Amino acid sequence: CASNAAVAASRVPLTPLAAWLLFRARPSPSLAGALVLALAGLWLISAPDGFAELERGELLSAACGAAFAIQIVLIGRLSSRHDPAALTMAGAVLQALLFLALAGGQIPFGQALASPWAWGAILYLGAFVNVFTFWAMNRFQHRLDASHAAVVYAIEPLFAAAFSAAW
Repeated sequence: CASNAAVAASRVPLTPLAAWLLFRARPSPSLAGALVLALAGLWLISAPDGFAELERGELLSAACGAAFAIQIVLIGRLSSRHDPAALTMAGAVLQALLFLALAGGQIPFGQALASPWAWGAILYLGAFVNVFTFWAMNRFQHRLDASHAAVVYAIEPLFAAAFSAAW
């Protein structure tokens, strides 16, 4: 749904807000103005009749956007001081443990994982999509401030559509 996509995109305006709350990195006046406008626009798109209209999926997407904004800020802070490979592995282990805990034992082990197709998908999604992407973020994001990095990450759907069309 379009409103859910808009809520998920909240990571872009939430990133400078997260940087300010976590590390007192005050946004410039122009960035603060853009932040207010972006959040107001997201609110109008997502909940034109007020927040009482937001459903569980949109609230989860908003939480995901906030978590991703915090992650962008933390990567920006940590990646210039620590080894990108070590940060990536620590992040992958933390994600795996968190997702296993959230799944609450509902992961369908057994016959589904006996399939070579399942293991191929797990390796592709785990190794390439997840680990490589986060390694690249850890390796190169320190060259930008978190707010600019969030804008770069916002064009990810454009690249996904282009690669999907080309594939």
